[in-house]
Amino acid sequence: MAAARAVLDREDVLTVYMAVPPADAPLVVRGLALLSEEERVRAHRFVFAEDRAAYAVAHALLRCQLASLAGTDPRALEFRANAHGKPELVGPWLGAPCFSLTHTRSHVACALALKPLGVDLERSDRVPDWAILQLLEPNERHYLEGLPEDFRVKAFFRIWTLKEAVLKALGTGLATPLDCFALSLDPPDLHTTPESSFPDVGPWALHSGRIGNDLVYGVALYGFGQNAPTLVITEGCDADLL
Repeated sequence: MAAARAVLDREDVLTVYMAVPPADAPLVVRGLALLSEEERVRAHRFVFAEDRAAYAVAHALLRCQLASLAGTDPRALEFRANAHGKPELVGPWLGAPCFSLTHTRSHVACALALKPLGVDLERSDRVPDWAILQLLEPNERHYLEGLPEDFRVKAFFRIWTLKEAVLKALGTGLATPLDCFALSLDPPDLHTTPESSFPDVGPWALHSGRIGNDLVYGVALYGFGQNAPTLVITEGCDADLL
């Protein structure tokens, strides 16, 4: 994990992603063993085994990344949720690196930085229910409605993952309406108006990209200094869950 420490020391952003193995794979069993009792109970509430596996691998990956940086056992870490449900470390690890977590059935990812951040993953090999456009800011909606169908799907998931990442970074959930800020692409940027209810937290660093053909990621971070942080994205392996 020396590479992870080096990334954070540069005040950049580290994102580690992993494919989710079959639900009965040893990696899933090992991941479940690293979780707290509360997390294991939550994992077993999932109806589908694929969702349980994704939850276990995602939370175990996060615990292992944070524990390596903190020099402790992954099982020793304690978390609490803020008023809007965003998890944060407590106890002797309070003030450790900021983190964010996301998972689909096929892949999981966690992101670490010294400033508040959010990460989101979505599969783009599907057509969304376009009624969801009504939740977006008007400029985003008009932009997407003007695109051909195949381009619209790709652009939608880029905007959506960035929206989710921004809300995760703020830690306010849907208490911050999706239509109170607009995102543009190439390069990703965030826009508000003076009358918007969007929190004024300073400049944002936004990163959008693809993992393979079917996964889209968005990473959002604020609170940095003069230089915007660089995103370092890497694929995890079984050894990362030890």
